[in-house]
Amino acid sequence: MPTYSAMLAPGAKPILFVTTASLLAVLATVPLYIWSGPEAVYASPPWLHHTTAIAVHLACGWLALGVFEKLLPARSAVVAAAIFLLHPAQVESVAAAEGLRPLIAALGALAAWRLWTAGRLWIAAAVSASASCVHIGAAGLPLALMALEWGMQRRRQTAWPLALTAVASAAALTLRGGVSFDFFAHQGVALLRALWVFMIPIGLAPVPGVEAPPLAASLAWGVIAVIAILSTRGVKAAQEGYWMLVALLLALPEFSAFGADDLASGRRFYLPLAAAAGLSGLALRKTPKPVLALLAILFAAITLSQTLMWRNETSLWMESARMSPGELRPRLELSRLLAPAQAVELMEDTRDQRPGDARVLAALAHAYSRAGRNEDARRTMESALRLAPCSHSARKTARLLGLNALPPCPSTSER
Repeated sequence: MPTYSAMLAPGAKPILFVTTASLLAVLATVPLYIWSGPEAVYASPPWLHHTTAIAVHLACGWLALGVFEKLLPARSAVVAAAIFLLHPAQVESVAAAEGLRPLIAALGALAAWRLWTAGRLWIAAAVSASASCVHIGAAGLPLALMALEWGMQRRRQTAWPLALTAVASAAALTLRGGVSFDFFAHQGVALLRALWVFMIPIGLAPVPGVEAPPLAASLAWGVIAVIAILSTRGVKAAQEGYWMLVALLLALPEFSAFGADDLASGRRFYLPLAAAAGLSGLALRKTPKPVLALLAILFAAITLSQTLMWRNETSLWMESARMSPGELRPRLELSRLLAPAQAVELMEDTRDQRPGDARVLAALAHAYSRAGRNEDARRTMESALRLAPCSHSARKTARLLGLNALPPCPSTSER
């Protein structure tokens, strides 16, 4: 496999990684935000959790740099590594509110990618398969490796290792389950938004608004298909088309029909951002150094502002609610963080906007309980259970409020 001489100038690597660690160090003092299910991995105490996440991100950057050094010219490799490490969109992933699994899976995927470019095919295949089992965010790597072989040497000996990685990824996706075509309908918009935020890192929020009319949602997937088709023309020798195509392929497992808690999340673009950074490295290879320095300072400033925003969970969700007023989750999160009277006012307004939503009624019941309005809490909670008797979150809230005589769930088990 042809390679480029991509060694950094002496001292450049340490400066890049020390700068990244310094900008993200604020996250070590952030409380532990647990936003995911019981399968998520969290470390305790919070400082250990966040320090681990920062360390994993730095390790991912080091592995990504190794891939860039193999496939990109020297200057492009440096720029790509800096973008991957310092991009403001990475802060949400490093904050690790959804657990460490996505980061660990990305670490495994990048390690497999680097091993593959070094010619250690079977070890790369084993690492890739393991990463897919950790989290489906790594399940798109076999497609990226196939694209690499298609555009480079097309070695016959890669067939069986690629088959192993593909089978492992398919198994991981099958075991994940939770297929939702309603969820899938909005993922084209979510993916285009992720690409836009990568280019213009503004409007970053834990839950961005991506709901769109059916026609717009369909057009989004059409645009993505056109981009993918056009990218195939530049796959040869890992040129621009390869990196664009790989960014889309790596994003597929997360931006697909496998439903998640939110329609969009910056964390889902963590691994695809490595490929997008490679594309940017190529695109900026002839940019004058002063311009690159100015862009680096700008990115670093935005990244620092993002880390500072994560210091307070209430401020974080208020910003998300301001930027995505149509999204429900920021309001639900704020209902447990605001003062009782404010939470009641917020959820009553949300109930008026979303009548008949059991999640809203359950959150309103909890707000009533915190405000000492126990009778209102009981009636509202009963209404929520009538609407969604099998809702796990509603039944959990009911037990929290002391309602032990819950209505029977028609299914054999609570969902």
